Amino acid sequence: MGLDRSPGKEAQGAGEGVSLVCALCQKAILTTDEVFRSVCEHEFHLPFDSVQGNAHPDGSPQANASERVNRSVIAGIRAYIRPDQKNWDECLNRIACALRSARHASVGTTPYYLAFGQHMITSGSTYSLLRKLNMLEDRSLVFDKQDSFEIVRQSAGKQMQRSHNLNEKRYNLRSSEVAFAVGQEVFRRNFKQSCFQSGYSAKFGPAFVKARVRRKIGNSYYELEDLQGRLLGNYHAKDIRQ
Repeated sequence: MGLDRSPGKEAQGAGEGVSLVCALCQKAILTTDEVFRSVCEHEFHLPFDSVQGNAHPDGSPQANASERVNRSVIAGIRAYIRPDQKNWDECLNRIACALRSARHASVGTTPYYLAFGQHMITSGSTYSLLRKLNMLEDRSLVFDKQDSFEIVRQSAGKQMQRSHNLNEKRYNLRSSEVAFAVGQEVFRRNFKQSCFQSGYSAKFGPAFVKARVRRKIGNSYYELEDLQGRLLGNYHAKDIRQ
């Protein structure tokens, strides 16, 4: 189970709320957001068997599953929000329904089918039609529920591996190996946002800011600090220049 950051009091009691809705999981993966961890990490240690920190780098949502879903949600909001942006949250349930019922190329089926073993039906009249066509039981062979889930998950796992191999081959064609040494001075991508109060515009700010490598995390992540020794966070190698 992955738990994304929730600022302030909304984060309190999240561990109990998740366990009551989704049942207890063996492991919880938390984001590295300091506000979220400081408020909730101790509480998460109570219901879950183990807690693992997800050290994803700043500005790299592809390394965070929940942030990757948020990108699809934002794309859906962008499709209907104009011209008035005040009602941006009115269709969130429909967007979530579309994401759950859409076929994902990485698993070869829909998330809803993986979770419940049947396709998502959004209209009550569909059941009578499926019953007449003898399609209410979506199986070519008769298996019990546990065997059906096992077959679906094995098929999804194989499809995910095939997608991974294909994407890895394409990615490696346009990628290059880059390594930075501890203590090396580098340039990090500037993720500072525009601020009207302080009169700062990110459009006119520097694209890269000087920093220093504090330590290496994994194969492509680096913990950076500024030239005064203050911690800046985790950055992916694609956001670092020599």
